[in-house]
Amino acid sequence: MAFLMTGILTITACSSDSDSDDPNAIPVCTADFVTPDQSANAGAQNGTNQLAFTAVGSFPSGQIERISITDGYNIDQSYPATGSDIVVETDGDAIYQIGRFQIDSITRYNINDPSIVDYQYSVNGTETGANPYDIAFVTENKAYLLRYGSPKMWIINPDSADESDFVACEIDLSAYDPDLTDTDLSPNPESAVIVDDKLFVLMQRLSVFNPIEQSYVAVFDISTNEEIDTGKGQAENLNGIPLNVLNATGITYNETTDQIYVTGRGNIFQQANELPGDPYQGGLLAIDPTTYDVTQLLDDGDETNNQGFIEKSLIIDDTTGYVSLYEGYDPMTFVPINAMYEFNPSTGVVGNQVAALAGEDISALTLGSDGNVWFGIRGTTPGVRLLNPQDNSFVRDVATTLNPINVVFLNTP
Repeated sequence: MAFLMTGILTITACSSDSDSDDPNAIPVCTADFVTPDQSANAGAQNGTNQLAFTAVGSFPSGQIERISITDGYNIDQSYPATGSDIVVETDGDAIYQIGRFQIDSITRYNINDPSIVDYQYSVNGTETGANPYDIAFVTENKAYLLRYGSPKMWIINPDSADESDFVACEIDLSAYDPDLTDTDLSPNPESAVIVDDKLFVLMQRLSVFNPIEQSYVAVFDISTNEEIDTGKGQAENLNGIPLNVLNATGITYNETTDQIYVTGRGNIFQQANELPGDPYQGGLLAIDPTTYDVTQLLDDGDETNNQGFIEKSLIIDDTTGYVSLYEGYDPMTFVPINAMYEFNPSTGVVGNQVAALAGEDISALTLGSDGNVWFGIRGTTPGVRLLNPQDNSFVRDVATTLNPINVVFLNTP
């Protein structure tokens, strides 16, 4: 692929001659770093001991808590306290704390012993405030690190024993930045997923935190790290997939439906972002990972006809899903006003409110390795509520010390 057009991204590797004395210089990418023949979960452990790890936080504090599903859903370990703006990820062998705004680090912990810290590396490089948001793992020694405050996506070695070898090279996403007059040139890469040896990177494309441009998904061949021209973004001279929604979040892949899903929230925080025009410019979207065609499963409506902003979503199969609809917040208590609803992806119909979650402020939702749906609940009694997706019946509550942010799962021997 020739890198000639303005909208085509380039892979950048710093040379070692002029920057060798700079501790933040990015090392040169070497050919043997790319190992496409390995599986995406090359280091994943298998076993019968089911574990869940949840990042929890209530400003200014946060931590990771380990839940033993096998041992009655007990929280049996807590990892060292940190700031509240964190998420947890796993490659199947270890857990990674992504320290976001003003933490700006990646910390790898042992899954069995919270006292063992394999490393904690900065993600700032030559800039500050990089604000890491997500990691997409390819192999034991290759992963893509999204940095929300930087236009440079890093290719890292998650298994690096030394910080000097942590970063292999970087990919410049600045062509997707909608506001070239700002200082960071970042298109706000928010989350990523790997499907069929392709990396799909979701970018919110905010302008000083304002959702004024449609979100995009850029696609990369993980064997070459080159961007793929999807044929969808010619109108903006870009290779990626335009989503026709604002402020998109949470890109996920569902093996059952073989579709990629994205939630467009529109100007959900309209009280803070008093922008002209209709704030309801979101929707729930499905992306075909082969053709790159986009289907809108749910529209959030408009100012006069809506059920609220689409805050979160989860697709289980062709006929089962969930959407969280956000109406605003109580001006006296600042508590969000939202509700969780059943959703049929095949028909696009929003069904009944999930009774077992009525009145709760949902902070996270995901399908657990145990087959239940895990709903993070924010508030004075924080925790995770498990429901059976077959009938939304209550399974159990798991109390956490702080508000759940996200949950990941893995099995160990």
